[in-house]
Amino acid sequence: MIGIIASMDEELYLIKKEMKDLKEEDIKGSRYFIGNIDDKKVVAVKCLTGKVAMACTAQKLIDNFAPDLLINCGVAGGLKTGIEVGDVVLSTKTVQSDMDVTQLGYEVGCVPDIDVTYFVQNKAFNEIAEDIKYDFDFGVYFGNILTADKFVSNNKDKEYLIKTFDGYCTDMETASLAQVCHINDISFAGIRGISDSADEGASTDFKENLRKASDNCAKLLIAVLKKM
Repeated sequence: MIGIIASMDEELYLIKKEMKDLKEEDIKGSRYFIGNIDDKKVVAVKCLTGKVAMACTAQKLIDNFAPDLLINCGVAGGLKTGIEVGDVVLSTKTVQSDMDVTQLGYEVGCVPDIDVTYFVQNKAFNEIAEDIKYDFDFGVYFGNILTADKFVSNNKDKEYLIKTFDGYCTDMETASLAQVCHINDISFAGIRGISDSADEGASTDFKENLRKASDNCAKLLIAVLKKM
């Protein structure tokens, strides 16, 4: 089974629409959408915003459905020059950019105790996306997805994230999901549509481009699932 988690209804809209034999199940306050995309058994659920919400939702999904692969999809702020609104970024690695225990000898981003800075994405997922990336009318990129409990909306923070982590985009959930998957020994994938440029206009751009970015992300995700 493949699990999919997003933090907003818009991010799950096309995915639920694509699912066949769809049924719903409520478990401890979460509503799960269970069905098939082609011959793949899929369960999708919405979490709340942020790292803690994602971690709780991911662990609940793992405990109740035991997925082989857990995917976080949705929107993000673009960082790298050349990545435009509507493009899609797939994680090669993901890191918690607001994790800072450098005063205790860890590198910035490193999660103490498990001693991991960058969580590595499922390679087979990215290989399929690489093979089909020119089938779409938007750009598809592969690089580091950064996660923090912060909506990035200024150039100073943006430049720091690019310089420190070689970030391609920044969100509020992917690295949290990756850490939960790491602890549970499950593969993960992060895929994000770009809704804004993480600069001073980010809040307005986000609202205007949420649907476009969500739909493009879902289109690529669905196409990858059908090839798996």
